[in-house]
Amino acid sequence: MRVVLVDWLLEVASEYNLQNQTFLLAVRYLDGCLARPINVARDTLQLLGVTCLSVAAYGFYFSIFNISGDLVTKWNDQVP
Repeated sequence: MRVVLVDWLLEVASEYNLQNQTFLLAVRYLDGCLARPINVARDTLQLLGVTCLSVAAYGFYFSIFNISGDLVTKWNDQVP
């Protein structure tokens, strides 16, 4: 089942001209989600896959993984 989903994600990534790093990061997120002891219904696997692809694309293109500590502290101070 994972193989079919990853193959479909590759088609989606190539259709939208996403870079290889984005696709690989999405597969890594997907593997992390599927490794958890939760039951994912078969009909929601595409939703999970495209969500992982969206998060990976956002993180890759906007570099949210390079947030400085000062910015995180500022965000935490604003949380009620």
